[in-house]
Amino acid sequence: MKKFIQSFLCIAMLSAVVAIEADSCCVDSCNVSCADSCGDCGNSCGNSCNVSCSDSCFTGTAGCNRCHSTPIYRSINDNLMRRDQLYINAGDSLYDNDCFKAILGLDFEYMRSFKSKKLARGLFGSNALVFSGSSATVRQAGTLIADNFGLSEFLPATALYFSPRVSNFIVDFRAHFALDNWVEGLYFTVNAPFAHAEWQLNPSATCGSSCGDCNNSCFDNCNVGCSTGCNGSLSSCCVTPTGVLNGTPFLCGYMATATPCTTAILPATSFQQALSGDYLFGDMQTPWQFGRFTFCKQSKNAVAGVDMLLGYNAWRCEDHHVGVYLRAVAPTGNKPNPRNVFSPVVGYGKHWELGAGMTAHWKMWNCDADQDLVAYADFNITHLFSNCQTRSFDFQGKGCLSRYMLLKSFNAAGNYVTGTGLINGINFATRNAQVSIAVKGEAMLELVYRHGGFRFGLGGDVWGMSHEKVCIRPGAACSTLDTTLNYGIKGCEGVAARSFNIVSVGGTATIFTEATPVALNSTASAATITSCSNRVVDNGVFLAASNTAGTTVALDYTSATPVLGVTTAAAVFDGGFVAPYVGALTSTPPVYVTVDDLDPKSAANPGEVSGSVFGTASYAWTDCDWTPVLGLGASGEFSGHNGTLNQWGIWVNGSVTF
Repeated sequence: MKKFIQSFLCIAMLSAVVAIEADSCCVDSCNVSCADSCGDCGNSCGNSCNVSCSDSCFTGTAGCNRCHSTPIYRSINDNLMRRDQLYINAGDSLYDNDCFKAILGLDFEYMRSFKSKKLARGLFGSNALVFSGSSATVRQAGTLIADNFGLSEFLPATALYFSPRVSNFIVDFRAHFALDNWVEGLYFTVNAPFAHAEWQLNPSATCGSSCGDCNNSCFDNCNVGCSTGCNGSLSSCCVTPTGVLNGTPFLCGYMATATPCTTAILPATSFQQALSGDYLFGDMQTPWQFGRFTFCKQSKNAVAGVDMLLGYNAWRCEDHHVGVYLRAVAPTGNKPNPRNVFSPVVGYGKHWELGAGMTAHWKMWNCDADQDLVAYADFNITHLFSNCQTRSFDFQGKGCLSRYMLLKSFNAAGNYVTGTGLINGINFATRNAQVSIAVKGEAMLELVYRHGGFRFGLGGDVWGMSHEKVCIRPGAACSTLDTTLNYGIKGCEGVAARSFNIVSVGGTATIFTEATPVALNSTASAATITSCSNRVVDNGVFLAASNTAGTTVALDYTSATPVLGVTTAAAVFDGGFVAPYVGALTSTPPVYVTVDDLDPKSAANPGEVSGSVFGTASYAWTDCDWTPVLGLGASGEFSGHNGTLNQWGIWVNGSVTF
C-alpha cells in the first residue's frame, strides 16, 4: 500500500511539473492569432520565453471591492453536495467490503446565478456604466469620458445598466472503484463533468427594465423614449437599438488630422455600436482586438476537468469510517478569452490541481434495521499551479475601464502618426501573464435519514479560493500593434490644430482661409478614464502663431473661429476652460505609456468564499443485485463578496453498483 501511494504521488507531481514546463511555450511577445492558445505547447506563440516574470505582480486583497477584467468563478468541478451522493446512496457495504466493487453514476444539473448587481460590480465597479462627453454642457463628475468609446463629446450623462447572468447545463460522468481485493480500504474515483455554459451581460437602458428587453439579449438607449421595434422574439434581438444618442460631429481636429473641417467625423449613435469594437472614426482606424462588449449570449461547451481521487479508508465498518485521499485534476476546460468581456470559462482556466482530502461517516442513531440517521463529511484542499494566460489590464491610477482610453501613436522621432494614429488602449493593455492560485478548498457536511430504500438529506457546504497572483510578462502586447511605434494617452487633447492662412489684416476685419491642419504631438498623461484633468498637456509648448498677413496661424481644435487681430495672448475658449494662449499646445517631448503603467490588480481576482445549503432525496432498490439508485437535489449558494457567484442549482442523478 505504501509503495502504491508513493507511486501515485510521483506520477501526480511529475504531471504537475510537465504541465508547468509545457506552459513555458508561452512567449513574451504574442500576436493576436495565439491569444487564445497562449502556452499550450502547440508553438502557436513560439518557444522562446525563458524569461522570468517581471516584478509587476499582484498578490490580491480579500474582499476588495473593485472591478476585474477577467472573472473566474467556482468551477462545476467543485461540488461535493452533488458528487458525494454517489457514495451516500451506495450504502454501508461500501465501507465493509473485501472484494472489488464498482459504482457508475450520471448526474444532470442546471445551475443559474442570481444577485446580478453584485456580478456587475465585480466586472465594472458598478452595475451601471455612465458615459458623458468631455464637452457636455454639464459634465457629471466620475462618469466615463464618452469620447474614448467613439461616442459624442457632447453626450449628456447617459447610463447603461448590466444584469450579468451565468447558467450551466451539466452532465457529470462518474465512476468509483473499490479495490479491496488488492488492498482493503483502497479505492479510485474519476469524475468528468461536461458543461454547456451560457454567460450574458444583459444590458438595459435607463427608461425601464422591460424597455427593449427582447428576452434580455438586447436593449434600447431610450434617450428619445422607448422603442417599439422589439417584439420580444429572439429573432429581433442583438440588433442596433433604435434609440439614438447624440450625433453631433466631433470638433475639427479632435479625432482626425486630414481636412477635419471638410469631412464630418461622426460619433457612434448607440452603445452597441460604440462598444462592439468595430466602430471606426477619424484617425481611429484599428478595431478593438480584445475587450469587446458582446450583448448577445455567449456559450462554451467543455469538460471542466478530469478529477481523479486515490483514497484509502483506514478505519471502516458499517457504522463509521474515516479515510484520506489524494486529488489530482487534469484541466480540460478553457482559458479566459480576452476578445470579449464576460466570456465564459469552464473550469479554472486550465490550471493543473494537486491536493488531498478526508472523508468520514458516522451512524448517529438507528431504531431498527430499517431506520437510521447518518452524518457524512468530506473535505479537500488543492493547489492550482501557475500557467500563462492572456489578460487585459487597466492603467495604474486611471480607474476602472481605463484600458479603454484612447492612445496616440508616435514614430521614433516623437511625431504623431497622421491618418491612423489613434488606437483604443485595450489593444495595448492586453498582455501575457503568469497566473496562479495558492490554495482552494471545499468542505461538506450532510445528515441523511434512511428508511428502507428511501434517503432524505440536508446539509451545508463551504467553498473558498485564495486570491490570484498575476504577473505581467515582459514583452509586446498581444495585439498586432506596430512595435516600432510608441503610444501616449490622448486624454481630451486633439490630434490636429486648425491652421489658417492670413490673407490680410486691417481695421476690424481679418481675412483668412483654412489650410492643412498641423498634427499635434501632445499627450495628456494626467488624464483618466473619467477626467480630462483640466486638459493639462505634457511638456506643453505653443505652436507658432501670428496675426501678420501672408503668414499661417495654428489654433487649438476647440476654437470655432480663429482669434486674430491681436498682438498679445488672447483668451481662447477651450471646451469649458479658458486658456491664455493664441496657438495650440503640443508636447515636446510626448510622454509614452509602458508595460509598467499597467495595473496587475485590475486583472486579478481577489480571494473568494461562499456558503451553500442543500437538500437531497433518493431511492435505492436494495433488493436488486445492481442496486440502482435514483435521486434528486437542490442547492443555494450565497456570498457577500462582489464578483463571487450567488447561484442555485437543481439536479437529478442515478447510479448502479456491481
